[in-house]
Amino acid sequence: MRICVEFGNPHLLITYTMNSMSPELEMLMLDGQIYADRPDIVGRVFIDKEKEFVEDLTVRHVMGPVLGWFMCVEHQKL
Repeated sequence: MRICVEFGNPHLLITYTMNSMSPELEMLMLDGQIYADRPDIVGRVFIDKEKEFVEDLTVRHVMGPVLGWFMCVEHQKL
């Protein structure tokens, strides 16, 4: 709420999800494994992709200048 007090109402709410069939994830799996077998790899790939996405928004300003932002990560179990 402090961000809203400081900068006004938010303009965007972005939800970021990861495809369980992404090429980066498939490349790291052994033969016969699925994403549910390796939550450690899934978490690492998600964090790497999420960091790049946040950098696109906050550093590269692909959607315009950013005055303030925050992030909440939620994990869902199968």
